[in-house]
Amino acid sequence: MNQFHVFLACLGQIMQGEAATHHPALKSTIVNAPTYSTEHKCVVVELSEPLETPAPVKQNLQAWYPQAVNNDVRQKLLRRVSTDSNPLLIHLALALTILTALYQESDYDFGLSLADLPIIDFGVAWGEAPVMPQSTIKYFHTGEEPFGMQDPRKHVWMWFRNARGQLATLDVCMYSFQCLLRVGSAGFWTATDKFPPYVPAVWIENSGPERFYILRNSLSVMRDPRMVEAADLVRKLMNRESWSQEQVQDLVNKIATQVGRYTTDLTIGEQQQATHIQNLVRWTCTSVMQLRAVRLNGGYKNWPADWDGVIDP
Repeated sequence: MNQFHVFLACLGQIMQGEAATHHPALKSTIVNAPTYSTEHKCVVVELSEPLETPAPVKQNLQAWYPQAVNNDVRQKLLRRVSTDSNPLLIHLALALTILTALYQESDYDFGLSLADLPIIDFGVAWGEAPVMPQSTIKYFHTGEEPFGMQDPRKHVWMWFRNARGQLATLDVCMYSFQCLLRVGSAGFWTATDKFPPYVPAVWIENSGPERFYILRNSLSVMRDPRMVEAADLVRKLMNRESWSQEQVQDLVNKIATQVGRYTTDLTIGEQQQATHIQNLVRWTCTSVMQLRAVRLNGGYKNWPADWDGVIDP
C-alpha cells in the first residue's frame, strides 16, 4: 500500500478531472474575490450567469477569475474547485476497482500489503471530516440562492485493514476543503505528459479513523455480498464481446441495484442518483482497465520504492 495508494490517487485525479468538466463554477466567470475568513464563515464564490460556450478555464485563468491578485491565487482556487466532487462515488469506484481487478481474477501476483502483512479487508467509511467552516466553499449565481454548499459532515474515505488488524485510510477528496496535501505522481503514472506532477491524497497509516475523522458507519466492499455481485457484473460488462446497447444498459441497471442503496444518502433526487450511478460504473470500468494494464505488463515493478508529497502554500 505504500506505493499502491499513490496509483489510486492518480486514478482519483482522473475521476475528479472528468467530474470537474460539469462543475458550474467552471462554466461561469467568478464575479467577486473569494477570501478566506477567520470568522468561521465559508468562502463565498459569486458566479456570473452560466456561459453559453465556456472556454477551457486553464487556457484563460484571468478571464475566469479577473479579481484575483495573481495567477497563483487563480491556480489554487482552480485546484480546489476542480477537486470539489462527490467523495462517495470516487472512493466507492476505487474500492470496486480493487475488488474487480485484484480479488476476482485468479491470475494475479499483485498482492496488497500494509506493514508487511496482507490486506484482509478494505472498504469505504463515512462520517465527518476535520474541516473548519472557513475551509468550505459556497457557490451562488448573482441574484440567486446559494447552491453546492460543501458539507464535511457527509464525507467519505477509504480504509484498509491488514492481518494484524492495523488500519490505514486514503482520502483523495480533501483538497477542496483546504487540506492541501498532494503526492507525487512521477513514476506511478505515465499515461500522458499532461498529467499533474502532484495529485491530492491524504494517506494515514496505522491509525484508526477516529484520530482524524468522526466515524459514523463503514462498508466492507471486499466482503459485502452486494459489492461482490456488483464487481462481478462490472467484470462481465468489461469482458463482453458483442453486446447490444440494451444488454449493456441492463447490466448497468443491475449494478445500480447493487450499489444504489449506498449512494442515496449523499445524492439528491432520482435523476441525479441515476447520473451518479452511470458515473460510478464508467469510472470503475476505466480504472479497472488501468489497473489490469499495470498488473499484466508489470508496470508496477517499476514504481518508485517510496513516494514524496507536498503541501501547497
